[in-house]
Amino acid sequence: MPLEIERRFLPKEKNWRPEGDAEPITQGYFKLGEGGTKASVQKWPWPSFWLNGERLTYLGLADYKHLLPLLNAEGEVPAGWKARIRCYFGVRYVLDLKGPRTGTTRFELAEKPLSEATGKRLLALCGDTILQKKRYTLPYRGHAWQVDVYEGQHAGLITCEVELPSPTSIVQLPPWVGEEITDRKLFGNT
Repeated sequence: MPLEIERRFLPKEKNWRPEGDAEPITQGYFKLGEGGTKASVQKWPWPSFWLNGERLTYLGLADYKHLLPLLNAEGEVPAGWKARIRCYFGVRYVLDLKGPRTGTTRFELAEKPLSEATGKRLLALCGDTILQKKRYTLPYRGHAWQVDVYEGQHAGLITCEVELPSPTSIVQLPPWVGEEITDRKLFGNT
């Protein structure tokens, strides 16, 4: 099963800002099983992901096999999961599916491409879950740290995260990393 294993931190100093090129990201979420939002996976005629009765993207056979044991009898993704719509650089739209977090770990269906028209329409429907950030990737001792500098209503927030190969992986923290916030829900949607 594809797992996302990550730890999140705040920077040590409030005014710390990373240097270098940033990747602008806009993203929003659909909380599945809430407010009438339903997601399902159908195999015929090919494995596809559906949101509120609309086919959004094709799934690879491996992704389908990972999702199959999680679905209910109607092929629906269980409540408590989230579908994330993300836009990179204002032009590339993707969808991914995230399960509930348990410590540092949660199921994650890797990003699947969406057409620009579908991505824009879905992102507009995400309402108050939409956020903007600039992402910096900084290498440190064998790990790629992602530093997100939030904009808009979350301006001033900076998070640092690192993805790990296992929940028991030991990682040496960079000198600019401070308090761990892995178990905190920052926006009520992540």
